[in-house]
Amino acid sequence: MAIRRSSIFQSSQSSTFDLNIFAINLDGSGLTNLSANGCSNDQLSISPDAAHIVFRRNCGPTDFDEKIGLMDVDGSNQRLLTTAAIVSDDPTGNKQRDPRFSPDREFVIFTSQVAAFGSRQVHRSTLDGATVVALTDVDTDGRFNDKPRYLPDGRIVFASGRAATEGPRFNDLYRINGDGDGACV
Repeated sequence: MAIRRSSIFQSSQSSTFDLNIFAINLDGSGLTNLSANGCSNDQLSISPDAAHIVFRRNCGPTDFDEKIGLMDVDGSNQRLLTTAAIVSDDPTGNKQRDPRFSPDREFVIFTSQVAAFGSRQVHRSTLDGATVVALTDVDTDGRFNDKPRYLPDGRIVFASGRAATEGPRFNDLYRINGDGDGACV
């Protein structure tokens, strides 16, 4: 395993819509904008082998669909994992966020939301973006599922407001298998 000699972080260089992903050497030299694509890029996660970065990309202010991007750790080979509406065909919705790599680096999980106040569900994508599947659904898991994270054994935990009734929504943590089966508290 190679020793990482730089740090990767997200930052804005002004007060506008320009979050980017940067790398800098540990000695403070070599600041490099890895994402420089004219979009806001944040919520980054580095793959377990430190070869790739997954992130949320929003090219607003007229692009309301946040998408999940993937690039090599040096900023090359940038591409979108999600390019179409996943949860619905609503052109104003399908905000995708909270991307994280699986421990084996084979998948990325994230949430996708229908419009501003619609259902938010956990999805899993292959690294080429060719296969995207929903791991949660409204009937079983409720309307609001957030912040999915892989456990070291490949299972997934996420916050869900499924037990909430009228009034404020309080999240509980739920765990499912990496393929979406086996929901439990």
